[in-house]
Amino acid sequence: MGTATKILSSLDALNDVSGKAKAKLLWGMERWFAENKPADDFGDYIESTTSTKRITVLRYANVWKQIDEEQIPKKVQKRPMRDLVPIAGLI
Repeated sequence: MGTATKILSSLDALNDVSGKAKAKLLWGMERWFAENKPADDFGDYIESTTSTKRITVLRYANVWKQIDEEQIPKKVQKRPMRDLVPIAGLI
């Protein structure tokens, strides 16, 4: 059972890294979209072209915006996305 729990922990860590990478990518895409397609809704566009729901797009982009603007302390930034989403929502 020890090996299985180590694998599960590794997968959890990978999921956390991929969530933050997705947040950073969505934040950058949202900024580009605002400059180049201001009349269109970014969240709707991503939802219609990927499997990511609009609410997730907006929440993840907001998390990275708050990280970029240093509104979320460095110590807290290390937390998983499931924790960062509600934290960023309060800021």
